[in-house]
Amino acid sequence: METAREPAPEETTPEQHEAFYRTVARTEAAAQHAAQAAPEDPTPWFTLVVLARARGYDPETFTGIWSELQARDPLHRAGHEFALMYWSPEGNGSYDPPFAFAERAAAAHPSLAFLTVQAAYDYEDVDEHVWKDARVQHAVDAVLRHLGTREGAAGPYANADRGWAAYGLVNSGRGPEAIPSSPPSPPTPRPAPGRTSAPTPAPSSTPTAAEPAPQPDRTPDTTEPRTRPNPGHDEGRDA
Repeated sequence: METAREPAPEETTPEQHEAFYRTVARTEAAAQHAAQAAPEDPTPWFTLVVLARARGYDPETFTGIWSELQARDPLHRAGHEFALMYWSPEGNGSYDPPFAFAERAAAAHPSLAFLTVQAAYDYEDVDEHVWKDARVQHAVDAVLRHLGTREGAAGPYANADRGWAAYGLVNSGRGPEAIPSSPPSPPTPRPAPGRTSAPTPAPSSTPTAAEPAPQPDRTPDTTEPRTRPNPGHDEGRDA
């Protein structure tokens, strides 16, 4: 039995192409209206960030939209992910803008350190040696440090950050660091008087650090379908 698949870009019909851009234009108009109706809400500005590539915003227009989102929610994670996509080049363009954007964001808050790892993920098809770059190694370590804090370990994006950290560690030749250590075995209880053996402890329902996290998928790009999974997207979580 054949499974359904999405058509490749070259298989998209002219009607589908036109329908997509009509939908994008309507979404843009709705977001602009929402921004006026709810001026404190970051969501309309995030929507415009998502649409930036499809609408072909120039850098000046995008920077203005980005400033509006930052003014309302400076740590908007999905906004940063889509902004990184905007700055990533098409074809053989320079990757300096996305790396510069990612490093500025990471310097602003440790929860955004993953962006440099994501930039390396996007760049690895161009240069697989990017994982040896000192700034990428520094970013992987920064993600690990963030995961070592209460905020990072218990936050809503902990699994996504673990995915980015593991991907960065494995691809930079530090794979053993991506394997969580097994917790120490609990001490065997001493037998009670009159018993010949210790009682078998009941199994714990608490997951251990050695249990693998769910495999993440990629945050969808509205303009460029990806064939590789995204290490930092947590299935079941809205962007």
